[in-house]
Amino acid sequence: MQTNIIINPDEIIKIISSNQDIVEFINNKIKEFIKWFLELILNIEFEMFREGLKHKRHRQRNGYYERNLMTNFGLIEK
Repeated sequence: MQTNIIINPDEIIKIISSNQDIVEFINNKIKEFIKWFLELILNIEFEMFREGLKHKRHRQRNGYYERNLMTNFGLIEK
């Protein structure tokens, strides 16, 4: 016997949106992923740039500072 399940996306969005805890949890996880991914990409890019500077004995940065980033999911803090 086969059971057909009909999923109404509008109904699911309505249920999820009504529970702020779930929405907040998902937004926080998305922001954590965005922060992790951007830091990973920037570190990879920096390491690739450093590889082109092999003639220098000491590999160092001229300095950096942390920044916040505003996204559609909210503020990603440093």
